[in-house]
Amino acid sequence: NTDDPAVSMMHVVLLPGQGHERHNHPDSDEILYFLSGEGDQMVDDGEPFAVRPGQAVFIPKGAFHSTINRGWEPMAILAIYAPAGAEEVLKTLPDYEEVAPGQAPPLARTR
Repeated sequence: NTDDPAVSMMHVVLLPGQGHERHNHPDSDEILYFLSGEGDQMVDDGEPFAVRPGQAVFIPKGAFHSTINRGWEPMAILAIYAPAGAEEVLKTLPDYEEVAPGQAPPLARTR
């Protein structure tokens, strides 16, 4: 059913020093796959741990988590949600900026 997809993906870019504060997705599991950059990941209110390119992190439904870019370059993440829909909360963040397909995101804050 294309109206209610089982899985969705979002390409997320976090600039140095930026991130997603503690939040959760009550109705979706999430997998984060780190494409570039280095940072700290917290899952289920545990101790933050270092993440870098090539790593994947599973976040179970409802678990509180956060991701912070601690490096000097942009952190790119593929965020996968199952079922789809949890990515909609990202659109409510004050620094959310959607970039059209084929466009490169700015490497500096525009706001």
